Amino acid sequence: FYVSLGRPAQCERMALLQVEWKGDFRFGLFGDEDEGDRRWQLGRGRADGTWVVFANSGRGWLVNRASGTRSAADVAADPLRFGRNRVPDLGTWRTDIGGGFDFGDFGVYVAQAVSQSGLSPNVYVRLGRRF
Repeated sequence: FYVSLGRPAQCERMALLQVEWKGDFRFGLFGDEDEGDRRWQLGRGRADGTWVVFANSGRGWLVNRASGTRSAADVAADPLRFGRNRVPDLGTWRTDIGGGFDFGDFGVYVAQAVSQSGLSPNVYVRLGRRF
């Protein structure tokens, strides 16, 4: 069963898309002090950071190969194999949307799958800069 779904390492090609919208926010517990761009300073009650809203989508696939053991009907019916010059339909891609907060070295994000129903949201905590 696992092999029929395809292992990630089997993909010969893949396409990934990400869209991100970010904005800064400043939060001061003890007044509005503007002393530059500081990300997460506990000493004076500041929590400057960035909010982010994102959408991700992607798909991997195998490329058809001529084979003496597979008929043309078998190749056409295989959901993991596509022609050399073909990209899988967008309806078969995995997609999620989400949002979160980035404080420089620390970030918290929530993502919800929209390509499959019945899945719970995922929460990600990042300790360290992304780039």
